[in-house]
Amino acid sequence: MQCPLYADLRQTFLDKIRITDLGDSTDYDTIVSHSQATRYVAEFMLQTGLLGQFRHVEIEPEPPQGEGKDPPG
Repeated sequence: MQCPLYADLRQTFLDKIRITDLGDSTDYDTIVSHSQATRYVAEFMLQTGLLGQFRHVEIEPEPPQGEGKDPPG
């Protein structure tokens, strides 16, 4: 987490991790074991383009909390 490449993306990623119950954790095993944080890891990897096999994947924006869910019925 010290590499200067992708510093802005990494900061956004860590900000998202902070809003989970993981707080300021940067422990890899802890982060990838957390269900919500795993999504943020995947988004980060897609945004960096480091894995060529995922370069054609489009990232959909996250709906605001409480929206995008159909009411039961």
